[in-house]
Amino acid sequence: MRLKAPQRRAQLLTVATRLFADFGYARTTTASLAKAAGVTEPILYRHFPSKKALFDAVLDDVNARLTAGWRAPALSGSPAAAQLDEIMESFPKRIGEMRQELSVVHRALAETRLGAGVRGKLRAHYGEYLSFLAGVLGRGQKEGSVRTDLDATEIAWLVVSLGLSVSLLGPLGLAPGGEQALAERLRRLCGALTAGRR
Repeated sequence: MRLKAPQRRAQLLTVATRLFADFGYARTTTASLAKAAGVTEPILYRHFPSKKALFDAVLDDVNARLTAGWRAPALSGSPAAAQLDEIMESFPKRIGEMRQELSVVHRALAETRLGAGVRGKLRAHYGEYLSFLAGVLGRGQKEGSVRTDLDATEIAWLVVSLGLSVSLLGPLGLAPGGEQALAERLRRLCGALTAGRR
């Protein structure tokens, strides 16, 4: 089936996400990517100049999809505490929905062959998560809806760490209660952050 360039690119990203999640970067070949997508390698290279470029695009796509769930509340114009509630509520669900995509990120963290470029990209993505959450918390502190006796960056780090732990350990059955328990922990954390401030 002949697809237009944007649809083909999206299809290749979907297939690549699945293969990189299942086999990692090193064990996924361009031949296997093309075969799984039902295209030839030249078509794959028409959209992505290298396997590394495709992998980078997958990581960027995962990042964009994960942060989209956080950015929607921030665009609502509601007070920071309400945005924080919505982010904390949606974060665990997003982790559950994106288990395969996050597996690509976990594998990338573990594959030392990927080099400084991928590590830099992941550092930037996680830095973006931390900065975004710290920004929402900081706005809440200025509005008076979030406690000011807590460091916004440290709380952001705690939230991202909880999410990373659940996404890593959940598939092993080691995250007690999985995403639902994470949602409850984050609700309690949000309540503690805003206690007496609303």
